[in-house]
Amino acid sequence: MKKIHIITFIILFAFANIFCYAQGDSIKKQRINEIVKNGEGQDFYVCFMMNFNDEVQSNAKRLDLQLFITSDYDASVTIEFPKGNYKQTIKVKAGEIVAVRLDPFAQATLFEMEDVGQAIHITSDKPISVYGLNRRKQTTDSFLAFPVEVLGTEYMIMSYYSFTPEMQSTFAIVATEDNTLIEITPTVNTSGGRAKGVPFQVTLNKGNMYQVGARNNSYNNQNSRDLTGTVVKANKKIAVFGGHQCATVPYPAVGACNVLVEQIPSVNTWGKNFYIGAFESRSFYTYRVLASQDSTKVFEDTMLIAVLMKGQFVQKDSRKNIQITADKPVLVAQYSQGSGNGDNVGDPMMILITPVQQYLRKYRFATPINGEWLHFVNVFVPTNAIGSFKVNGNPVPENTFKRFGTTKYSIAGIKLPYGSHTVECKEPFGLYCYGFGIQYINGFTGPDAYDAYGAMGGQSFLDYQPVPDTIPPIVESILFNRKKAIQVSDDGRDDLGMSDITIVQSNNMAADIPNFTQGAPSVILNYTPISTLEAGSMVLRVTDVAKNTALYTVCYAYDNTTNDWITLVNKGQDVDCKTANTWVLGAFFSHSYNSYSPEFSKTAGVAGDNSFDGMSGSSGIFGLSISRHLFSAFNVTAKLSFITNEALFVAPDSNKHFVWDSKSENSMAYYTAKEINLKHWGVNIDAGLDWKISDYLYLSGGLAFNFNLSKAANVNDRILFPPGYEFPEGGTSRRIADELTSLRTLNLGLYIGPGMVCSIGYDLQLFVDVNYYYYPFSMLDDADLFLDQVNFKFGIKYQLK
Repeated sequence: MKKIHIITFIILFAFANIFCYAQGDSIKKQRINEIVKNGEGQDFYVCFMMNFNDEVQSNAKRLDLQLFITSDYDASVTIEFPKGNYKQTIKVKAGEIVAVRLDPFAQATLFEMEDVGQAIHITSDKPISVYGLNRRKQTTDSFLAFPVEVLGTEYMIMSYYSFTPEMQSTFAIVATEDNTLIEITPTVNTSGGRAKGVPFQVTLNKGNMYQVGARNNSYNNQNSRDLTGTVVKANKKIAVFGGHQCATVPYPAVGACNVLVEQIPSVNTWGKNFYIGAFESRSFYTYRVLASQDSTKVFEDTMLIAVLMKGQFVQKDSRKNIQITADKPVLVAQYSQGSGNGDNVGDPMMILITPVQQYLRKYRFATPINGEWLHFVNVFVPTNAIGSFKVNGNPVPENTFKRFGTTKYSIAGIKLPYGSHTVECKEPFGLYCYGFGIQYINGFTGPDAYDAYGAMGGQSFLDYQPVPDTIPPIVESILFNRKKAIQVSDDGRDDLGMSDITIVQSNNMAADIPNFTQGAPSVILNYTPISTLEAGSMVLRVTDVAKNTALYTVCYAYDNTTNDWITLVNKGQDVDCKTANTWVLGAFFSHSYNSYSPEFSKTAGVAGDNSFDGMSGSSGIFGLSISRHLFSAFNVTAKLSFITNEALFVAPDSNKHFVWDSKSENSMAYYTAKEINLKHWGVNIDAGLDWKISDYLYLSGGLAFNFNLSKAANVNDRILFPPGYEFPEGGTSRRIADELTSLRTLNLGLYIGPGMVCSIGYDLQLFVDVNYYYYPFSMLDDADLFLDQVNFKFGIKYQLK
């Protein structure tokens, strides 16, 4: 029996190891698959759709088709164009860009028939990035090519409105395998006679191409001439390209057209959250959002702008940075507008925007046109990761970025030279590149003026499979339109958006909950304290579409660290909202410059022939402070300073004194003076108010109490003239007393002056005070001695919890 148990254990152990190995191998393969599913690869199929067909084909108008290839590795790359009997192998050095010019014959001119061998096949022994450039003078665009391993089998076309038979909406398909069956359902009638909404099928062999254009037979309805939303399905992987021969954007308001082209990602890689940045050196742009499913809600920032059915799109113009969110996967395109919009820079181009769900941590991309061009990238980086963002290994200054609205991302538009570039960050971020021909060079129109290109910099191509939304909304305090507000957000990767916001209870706070659409990614609440001089609180219950609920307490309280009323948000309901109104402790170094006004000739039994004279002195060592908010922008504050007072007062005698000099056997005259040298310890106590002027400046003022802890002083007779003479008993001075008994124990005064404070984190602040002290009462109880003082304090403050 024991032997059977042992055998059974061995079998189970072996099975477990096999299972774990298989599962581990599966996970490993999945991870490897995720690593390679980006814009880099070793096998590509690309094509060049038909550009604008000029009637006069001069050299200046000659078609320029190029591939730009770059890699992190030394790579051997083979380029094949079967229809043109072209095959070439090139060497690409790591970090460099190689431009390969193709014969204009590589442009596809056939529509709605299998174009045999028209695709360009690119293979490499190492991962590479490939960009295509389709260019004719002043009608240019570029695209990022996708490797075969990230291609899919279902696509929807992004294009633009047609204008004339030579300026039509187009798309193209390239087969990567033989006997690829493709079904196309066009959204409009095609130039080859296919009917709108009626599916048709074509079969392509590997490397062959199929190009489709929109039919331009209805000039009363621009939507009838746009292939955007056309559905393309295949039984094997295909490469799909969308664009336009020469589009005017926005149509028909702005003239000047340009070719548009982008390779389109398969529907399974679309996303729900996008960031679009305004183009550098341009004002307005146009964007489109295309729906993959029925009843898709689309939001611009927090505003619902459309509810789309499958294949429908919404188009809008903008001049600002915007966030696009949808409750179902969508495809987003951004278009630069024609130079006729008033910029006089560039012409239309099209960029497909990468969804947040497909961001990468590193991009290798190329600015693909050499010459008189301005090249830019727009990057969208998590704000907390800006410090790790690098371009070509060099950190980018944080002030290059600006916060993207109220989101957790920041945007930067960065100018780059022609060439190959590497951009990386510790967190996934978004990137696309674009460029505009320089308008004027040395006073003359540039050769590429009014031209433009744009392309995504890359993305991952993982299947987007939403997971259940289990995270409740987040509430935070923000500045909105320069005013304090509350933002409730539910815009994470798989969040479904907001459903409900309820005020459970409120104390000294009033808030308006705006009307919002179910599924909104965020909602802004404006609030006001009923009494601006009293603390308040508000408890919010927030619920998202997935019914995740959370309670948050919004506190309105005074913060002694910033000397201002602030809004604090804490998760939960039982929150003490007075935590910000706490004591603030400080420690500082102190130094004073003292100016004295002595008006006496006798004090404490010490009399001079003339009045005592002494104009300046110094005092101060260190001190402690404590403060607490009182009302409005005022804090009550007290400071305790430990000081050492040093001052010298001298009263010269008018009478001569004589001493017998045995050497000269004569009486020698000399003059003396009464001297009071103060050297005593004391304590200063300031009690007053700090009035906040700005986030960094304040004004202090109040009462000053000066306590002398001793009356120590050196009171002497001292020989003034001639120098070097000594008293008969020896020495140039003789002690009269060791203290000044007339020195008051307490002196009362006033102080006022500015201060500056700077937060350094961890509830700590550095501060500097410069105060003027005025003491209207004499320091002596039997004579007049007045003091004015300028005091400097430098120290640190800490807010107690």
